[in-house]
Amino acid sequence: MFEKILTLFTLAAVIGLSLLLQSTTPTESGPITILTILFFVYVICTGILTWIIVIVSRMYIIAQSKFGKRVVARSDPIKRAYYYASFIAFAPVMLLGLRSIGASSFPEVLPVLIFVAIGVFYTRKRID
Repeated sequence: MFEKILTLFTLAAVIGLSLLLQSTTPTESGPITILTILFFVYVICTGILTWIIVIVSRMYIIAQSKFGKRVVARSDPIKRAYYYASFIAFAPVMLLGLRSIGASSFPEVLPVLIFVAIGVFYTRKRID
């Protein structure tokens, strides 16, 4: 059920973002429009990253089983992937915000990468 809800919200965000980008121009958009665009980008990235993590983990389990190593599958891999993806998906939103103010060099991007690394580490410690 969670998989269907996640996919539905991701598709709704794609449709909402495309409608919003088609109906407004950058000169007439206000702060609410920009906030909505950032929210849609976050939801889309979360959905896509969740499915990428699930697919990669399933491929890893299949590859390990073919080489004779026994890997125990987790009880609910989609929720675990969602926890990781919800944190990692915030990075494109932060990078988009940095880019909008003209900060795109490595020293400005490094805190975002450190923030995501700490968040993934914290998430791993909390769900294991």
